[in-house]
Order: sequence, then C-alpha cells, then structure tokens
Amino acid sequence: MIRGPHIRSAANTVGTADANDSADDEESELGEEDFLRDLLAAGPVPSKEVESKAGEEGFNFKHLRKVLKKVGGRCEKVGQGGPWVWRLESSPNFPESVQVSEVSHS
Repeated sequence: MIRGPHIRSAANTVGTADANDSADDEESELGEEDFLRDLLAAGPVPSKEVESKAGEEGFNFKHLRKVLKKVGGRCEKVGQGGPWVWRLESSPNFPESVQVSEVSHS
C-alpha cells in the first residue's frame, strides 16, 4: 500500500470528477446559449435548420430545446401547414404569410 499525499479515496476522486463534469456542463450550456442567440438574432429560423446547424456545431438538439427557454426564446408553428420556427421573444412577431424560403438563414 502506498502512503502519503498521493493517496486519493474513491470519494475524493468521484467528487473531483463530478465538479469537473459540472464545470464542463456549465461551459457547454453557455456555448449553446451563445449559439442560439447568434443564430436567432436576425429573426425566426425553421426548426429543421436549427437542428442541422446544431449538429454541425456538435450541440444536442434536444438539449437546445431546454436552453431556448433560458435565452428567452420559443418555438412556434407558422400558420396551419407551415414550419415550426425558433425565435427569440425580443424578435418581431413572425407573420403567417412568410414562406420558409424567406426565413432561411444561410
């Protein structure tokens, strides 16, 4: 058995790992918040496009739904047969007459 300052208990090791994971989660969520704010700054974006760009950036689309509320955004349906779009509450209302091609942010 090795003695001295190099001995770490399993509880200490797990506690350190949990603290590191928590810090990583917070940093990741801040990155997701920034991603959504930047993406939605110009106005509503179709949900399919948000999902595609999130995948390109390595973000979990399902988790972004939770983060959307934290940044003051929401997801809403455009008209009866229109697409779902994500937008920030601070952006102007999304008129039902706008077509998806007009919303696309390339």
